[in-house]
Amino acid sequence: MSQPLTALPTAPRVPRGLTATVLASASITIMAGATISAALPGLQRDLATDPQADLLVKMMLTLPAAAIAFGSTGAGWLADRFGRRGVLLWSLVLYALGGVSGALTTDLWLMAAGRLVLGLGVAGLMTAGTAILADYYQGEARGRMLGLQGALMGFGGVLLLFGGGLLAEIHWRAPFYLYLAALAILPPALWFVKDLPRGALPAQASAAAEPQAGATAQPAAPKVPLTAFLPIYLLALLSMIGFFVSPIQLPFFIQSRFGMGPAEAGAAVALGTLVGSATSLAYGPLGRRLSHKAVYCLSLLLLGLGYLVIGLAALPAQVFVGAAFTGLGSGLAMPNFNVWVSELAPEAIRGRALGGLTTAVHIGQFLSPLLVAILATTLGPEAVFTAAGAIFAVANLLGLGWVALNRTA
Repeated sequence: MSQPLTALPTAPRVPRGLTATVLASASITIMAGATISAALPGLQRDLATDPQADLLVKMMLTLPAAAIAFGSTGAGWLADRFGRRGVLLWSLVLYALGGVSGALTTDLWLMAAGRLVLGLGVAGLMTAGTAILADYYQGEARGRMLGLQGALMGFGGVLLLFGGGLLAEIHWRAPFYLYLAALAILPPALWFVKDLPRGALPAQASAAAEPQAGATAQPAAPKVPLTAFLPIYLLALLSMIGFFVSPIQLPFFIQSRFGMGPAEAGAAVALGTLVGSATSLAYGPLGRRLSHKAVYCLSLLLLGLGYLVIGLAALPAQVFVGAAFTGLGSGLAMPNFNVWVSELAPEAIRGRALGGLTTAVHIGQFLSPLLVAILATTLGPEAVFTAAGAIFAVANLLGLGWVALNRTA
């Protein structure tokens, strides 16, 4: 029987309600922008009188990501300065109001503003939620919890996309009401979520020296500058560019090579997402045995292998096998980055450090379609996956050399 997750030795026992509430808030974040994707044709049809309708409707999916990228660092600063709890609570409110606003207006500009508010809510939920889990849990328990967080984000994303598609059959406004799910999380968040007192956490081994036995002085000020996280942010940004090759390019690839339609492409992307969610659950024990750099290289290896299988596929079934491998790679990546930053960051700057990571991830998501488009134009839609697989194979070899030269972290 598995051992229960435990908190830091000097911290209060972690209430199950707090853990469940924070994990629930994570489950509504990752696909918040794409929840309304099935509603866009109907939205454009009914509101086509606006001269900017074509551009604004297409931007409805990307505006939240832009707000997340620019708002996460600020959310992290607020979480460090005023506490994680307040940021989480207000972010639930912003998520609900910004999300449902699309169902309550026919003005595309107001709808666009609501999408930006939604993105700010997601930025706060991702940053504050991860910081709360990182504050309360340590070691393998932290890895398991952040792995579970990543899994629930993936599963929640699939449910939001599926639910959005079903509701769009009723009316294009209906999927916007899914965002009200945040209000169901608000009462338990008010009741269960509490910030740990400042200084309640012992200094991390990677962030500060171990205290002397019997010492009673307050923990030393953090000695890890935010600039120390820049290499991790860069790796996260590059990873996100690679992970989004599949959802962006797979529909074109399947149509070009096999004459298949959006349903098959959607099924392959969904399979990768589900495999990634399941893989995130295994991160805790894997992260205990391997360094963060080694897990990063493993994720690159799996991703590159998946893209090569897709690019060289002679049968449609092989595309699904490749998609499963890409899910294995992506499922390891986000928990690994979250734990990596959480362990390096002292308590006082953990919110800002995690906010910077969220910013890097969403900048990568924003850049991926642009770079994939350049690659597809240059090489053709069928060569994109083979080229991406080769790039990640080379990146994996460089990463393995990096691990061999420096076995820490």
